[in-house]
Amino acid sequence: MKRFTLQISIVFFLFLGNHLSAQTDKPIKCGFSILAEQRGAAKIASPQARPELQNRYLTQDSLFLIHYDLSGSNAIDPQSTNELGIPDYVYEAEKALHKSYKLIADSLGFRPPPKDNVSYPEDPPGGAQDFFIVGDVSRGS
Repeated sequence: MKRFTLQISIVFFLFLGNHLSAQTDKPIKCGFSILAEQRGAAKIASPQARPELQNRYLTQDSLFLIHYDLSGSNAIDPQSTNELGIPDYVYEAEKALHKSYKLIADSLGFRPPPKDNVSYPEDPPGGAQDFFIVGDVSRGS
């Protein structure tokens, strides 16, 4: 029964993708984004749900605003060996964010994540995607 259900699901998504691709300029990879929107999975966090971190860094292309701490329970290693003078942890996070964004939005053709209605002084005019470095961030040895 599980195999039959899986086959039905695959056929449905193939049909849905082909049907929707014919109606738009861009190919639809699968029906996941449609289902996610219908179920309300793309919710934007309220300002009250966001952690208050000490520092913010706007990436060079103004797509992301990275929030981080240099002291306290969310502190990252402040060491900087890059030409920008920001902590290496933030620098590597910026590179990972851009690589992920390029894959998701450019290569796979998905829409970029929605921008929120929370602004910071560093935000560019159109806003930026917020990225928070929190939790048990290892400082290494």
